[in-house]
Amino acid sequence: MNLIRFNNEKEFIKASVDYIKKIIDGCGAVCRIALSGGSTPRPLYEALSKSDIDFSKVEFYQVDERYVSKTDNNSNYKLISQTLIKPLGQRLKAFYYFDTSLSIEDCVNTYAQQIKDINFDLVILGIGKDGHTASLFPNDKAALDSVKSAIHTTTKTFAVKDRLTISMKKIKESKNALLLIKGKEKQKVLNELLNSTKDIYKIPAKGILENQNLLIHSFTL
Repeated sequence: MNLIRFNNEKEFIKASVDYIKKIIDGCGAVCRIALSGGSTPRPLYEALSKSDIDFSKVEFYQVDERYVSKTDNNSNYKLISQTLIKPLGQRLKAFYYFDTSLSIEDCVNTYAQQIKDINFDLVILGIGKDGHTASLFPNDKAALDSVKSAIHTTTKTFAVKDRLTISMKKIKESKNALLLIKGKEKQKVLNELLNSTKDIYKIPAKGILENQNLLIHSFTL
């Protein structure tokens, strides 16, 4: 695990873009990258869309999604599509996502089938104030221990209860992982992640520390 702290968001974004470019350049014929939603990666996706990176061999995937329509403001698909997928257009090889027009069961099963034989080259993650990552929440032992590729989870903490996410197993198996930490409140969570004796069931993000090629980019506003 490698932790790099930055003085401002500009440096944070530039270093993240450079790192992603390095991953892509090091891939073979296809490079598979899983993307999280949320406010933290938004400027990163916007910067990637304007970069000179060759995306012709890149396949983007969703880390997780809220079970809402693609046009809903809570949709990770909408965020990723607006900031990265549409601006890249034909420069991108492909984008795979949770199809929320299907039932929850069919949505999860379809996506799980798409990614079951994939070992992601990079997973980009965030962390919540409660220590969750992707849509893997505290005290959900069944979800955190799942050996499936994609699962349905639920939360009482946030507005959208039903979530769809790749499993912790899939995150651990990724060749590389980039954890993005932004703001003072998240520094407290980062400190707990790295120093607390609490286990993965109390702080789900602890599971990603088992990824041997984890890089953490952090800055305080």
